[in-house]
Parts: sequence; C-alpha cells; structure tokens
Amino acid sequence: MIGCELEIKTLDGVAKAYVTRPAGTTALRGAVMFIDALGYRPTMHAIADRVAATGYVVVVPNIFYREGDYAPFDPKTVFAGGAELQRLMKLVTGYDDRAAMRDAATWLDFLDRRDDVRERAHGAFGYCMGGGLALQTACAYPDRVAAVASFHGGRFLTTADGAQQLATRCKAAAYVGVAQIDRNHDQAVTDRLEAAFTTAGVPHAIERYPDASHGWCVPDHPAYQAEGAERHYGKLGELFAKHLR
Repeated sequence: MIGCELEIKTLDGVAKAYVTRPAGTTALRGAVMFIDALGYRPTMHAIADRVAATGYVVVVPNIFYREGDYAPFDPKTVFAGGAELQRLMKLVTGYDDRAAMRDAATWLDFLDRRDDVRERAHGAFGYCMGGGLALQTACAYPDRVAAVASFHGGRFLTTADGAQQLATRCKAAAYVGVAQIDRNHDQAVTDRLEAAFTTAGVPHAIERYPDASHGWCVPDHPAYQAEGAERHYGKLGELFAKHLR
C-alpha cells in the first residue's frame, strides 16, 4: 500500500487528509471516507488502507479541520463520560452540515484532479456521523457519487421527511449497515428508509448486524466486533465492485 498525509485547500481553510492506494501505476476509481465523531486518527487511516487494498484510491479528510489542532480522543475515556465526552459532543454538535457539503465538493474535486483516479463518479462511505455525511454527499452531488455506504451512521434523518428527501435526491447505489443495538437507529428508522428507497427506485440494501452495537466496525471503539467488522468490509467491497466498475 502507498499511503501519505497531505493538505487540501478548502473554501474555509486547509484540511489535513490521508490518501491511500495500492502500489502500481494503474488508474483506479476513487472514494471519500468520512470519519466518525472520534476524529481524524490512525485507526481511520487503517480502515482506509484495508478498503483501498481492494483496488481504490481512498481519501480520508479531517472534517474537523476548522477546530485547528484539537487533542485526539481516547475512545475508552470518552465513553466513560465526563469532560472528554463533553468536549466530543461540543465538537459534533457544532459541526455545520452546510459547511460539510461545501467541503464534500472539495473532497470530490481532489479525486477528480488526481491522475491515478479514473472517471468522475466516485464512492463515498463513512462511520457514525460520517455515515450520514456520506449519504448527504450522495444527495448533494448525485452525479458525482455512484455508490454510497453508511455504517452505524447518523445525521441523515434529522427531519420528519428526511428519509423521503434522502431517497429522492440520491442516485447512487446505497448500502446501510445498522447495529442491532443502536438507540438512534431502531426498526422504525429502518422501515422509513426502506420504504423511501423502494419508492424512489434507489438500488439499496439495509442490513442489521446481529449482536453489534453502535461503533462495531472501528477497532479502537469499545463496541468493536471483529466478526461484524469483517462482514462490513465484504459488503462494502461488493457494493463498490458492482457500482464502481
């Protein structure tokens, strides 16, 4: 694998990003990976490496770049509650979705400009709040995203008609992986999404991961579940192999 950190200029500043791809000179399809709420860190880079190894150029932007050099979060400390959880929630609740979608265009532009990325319809995927951002990106730029995946995602059903709005604006093939234990995504949310995607004619799959809790895909998360994480790599690989050809 060839991975490196670099900087991407945005409309609002400069963001660090990690870019990874298999060794070689062949031009590949590209994908944007949206990080979880715990921030830009080596664990996210390792997930990107795993996905890129199957034949993609993956960029992982630091979506919280407007906060400057914030101290990294220790997941175990965060989920124990207290000051670190408050610091994390301040970061997340202060995140502006409109600014995020301005940034999303910049991440897609970055892939477009690379000589080692072919064509202009990319993939998008993410975890936790990043899953919601991936889906929002597919809706905001329907002609630029061909396949989108959300794993234990959030932030994409924030209004009563959120599911319908998402489905009618999305042209990408979609995969939504849901934890069996997730207070923010229960069966009612799945039913709304399923109905909306079906009515809109969006190719999709929504799957529940048994015995998994929110965060099961991410190795440094207390809810990490190795079996479910392996399954998620397989499902993401199937989605990209079919729709990013």
